[in-house]
Amino acid sequence: MSNNSFALADVTPILLKEIRARSGMDPVLTHNDLIEALLSNPEGAALVGGAATALKRSESSTAAIMIAQFSKQYTDSNTPPPDIQREKVKGTWSYWSTIPRTSEILPFDKMVKAMDEVFGKKRHSE
Repeated sequence: MSNNSFALADVTPILLKEIRARSGMDPVLTHNDLIEALLSNPEGAALVGGAATALKRSESSTAAIMIAQFSKQYTDSNTPPPDIQREKVKGTWSYWSTIPRTSEILPFDKMVKAMDEVFGKKRHSE
C-alpha cells in the first residue's frame, strides 16, 4: 500500500518507546496491544488522528495500518533494533524488549513524600 498520509519514520520511534516501556508489564505486546499503545501515546494519537483523516478511516484501522508497516519494516530490515524481539502469536507478530524495564526515577522531594505515605512520618524522628 502506498502511503502519503504518515511517515513511518515518525511512527517507529513511538512504537519502539512503547514496546520498551511496556515489556516489563506484559510478556509480549500483541498487534492489538500496540494499537492501544499507539492511541494512548499523545504523540502517537496525534499522528494517527491526522492520518485517519487523510485516509478516511477509523483511528483504530489507521493505527493497525501503521503497525503493519512497522512490522514489514522490521521484517525487511537487515538490522532491526537489537533489543526488540518478536514472534508470531495467533497469526500476528507480537513484540517485546530484551532490556529490563526500569522504574521511573523520582525527584528527591517526590521520593520522600512517597516514603512518608508508605512508612509514615515516624521514620524521620526515629
